[in-house]
Amino acid sequence: MRTILLLVAGLAMTTACAARQPIATLPPASAYRYVIGTGDVLKVSVYREAQLSGEYPVDGRGMIAIPLVGTIHVGGGSLDDAQAAIAAALNKTATLNARVVVETAKFRPVYILGEVVKPGEYAYQERMTLPALVATAGGFHFRANKKIAYVRHDDEDTEHAYHLTSGAVVRPGDVVRIGSTIF
Repeated sequence: MRTILLLVAGLAMTTACAARQPIATLPPASAYRYVIGTGDVLKVSVYREAQLSGEYPVDGRGMIAIPLVGTIHVGGGSLDDAQAAIAAALNKTATLNARVVVETAKFRPVYILGEVVKPGEYAYQERMTLPALVATAGGFHFRANKKIAYVRHDDEDTEHAYHLTSGAVVRPGDVVRIGSTIF
């Protein structure tokens, strides 16, 4: 009887712990939309305006500073949004009908902690998956929970549990933590 009560109590505690934080699935690469953020470096090419073309870092306020134009807010938007904002700012100056192309020269890094061989900061690659990040960090440690990863996105304050699936995409600036197994 005592054994049954201990099993029921253990099951209740396990269920209560699991209910606190639901485990979701990260969206696949096809659903990912890149958003410009602090730490990214944008490559701006302005047709026939070599002095305005170059690589510009995004500061803590989501701004880039272009000579002769000033600061332009690009954080939180897409590359197309940045392209339109830069073209509009250039068109307010002497450059009329500016043709602008914006690309990401350098993404902000991603971080992986916990039960991997080499935890730390890693360069983000476009459409990087969770398993690819684990592989970059040297693979799982023998104690690693290979089914669940905890991810805190750059624009969030708390981490969330996600199923560690092959198509799960991490974003630039994400902090990923691989927990350990109990058994």
